[in-house]
Amino acid sequence: MNKINSEKFWKGIKKARKTRYVCTAILAIIAVVFGIIGFIESKRDLGAPIDLSKDTKLNAGEYVYIDVVDRLFTFVDSDYSSVHFVWDTSFKVHLVDILPGLAKELDKATVDNPIRIMGITKDITDETRDDAIELFNRYKNMDAEPLTINKFDNAVGKIYTYAREKQTNENVLYAFALIFLGFALPFAIAILFIENKIKRVLKKLSPEEAELISSEVENEGTIIYEKVDMFLTENYIISLGKSIDITKYRDVVWVYHTDLRQNGVLSNRYVNIITDKFEDHSVPIIPYGKTRDIHLEIIDIIASKNTNILVGYTDENIEVMKTAKEEYKRNKDIKTDL
Repeated sequence: MNKINSEKFWKGIKKARKTRYVCTAILAIIAVVFGIIGFIESKRDLGAPIDLSKDTKLNAGEYVYIDVVDRLFTFVDSDYSSVHFVWDTSFKVHLVDILPGLAKELDKATVDNPIRIMGITKDITDETRDDAIELFNRYKNMDAEPLTINKFDNAVGKIYTYAREKQTNENVLYAFALIFLGFALPFAIAILFIENKIKRVLKKLSPEEAELISSEVENEGTIIYEKVDMFLTENYIISLGKSIDITKYRDVVWVYHTDLRQNGVLSNRYVNIITDKFEDHSVPIIPYGKTRDIHLEIIDIIASKNTNILVGYTDENIEVMKTAKEEYKRNKDIKTDL
């Protein structure tokens, strides 16, 4: 690999590399932390569960069980959670949050065959209580009396039971670990891809080219856009932001800018550089702000270095490039056949 002896050049490479490494490391560390906490949670001994029907003065965070004999009313029912009013063997009403699979099992509960559910007690918020009262009154039987706050507090109390077929806190933590790991892996793969590309690009340079690029990057006349790690030297366009692209002005055939909008709002802007081999090098420009015309400035400089460059994303230029690309492919196929 030919070494480019330019401190400015390698400063850009190292800055982009550091950003990728830091982002990957942060995501990986978060994934590991969630995984460790999940493992600790899975090994935590909750002790023997307390019979909630007998101990009515429990606080939030207690490990309890309820022997359910009937399900009175469904509060919330979704793919992830089912919240219900249930009766225990003492015919005391409880509010429980269980998985949908266990909710179906409660339909089989009877006085002679109660179904035990276990979980952790949690405080009932005012919002949860008000929603429960509203839904109960909306869907209650015609002959049932309306549920009031006092009746709710007297019947249910101040806590509900977060019950699951098994304690799933560790599973939630594992899920978060996998999510962050899923973000970290693409970053890690991108690092490998980019590092490999840097090696390939630099390996293609002859010693003379490497020396020329080193000299031009350090030249005082070189225009540097530090925020996007871009150098416009006397003979080269050097972009280090996404990975590494070194393009000679004489090889450029088309340059234009594109805007990326989300919900109608400008979120990014790119300068696209197309070479005579129809390689596309895109440089993000938005770090300079949405109001600055840096993209037009860069395009003007590139176009001034080669008067044969097509400028702008116009219908005419699109058609010219389409025809030129088809001809390039034909000529390439002919050479391959030969």
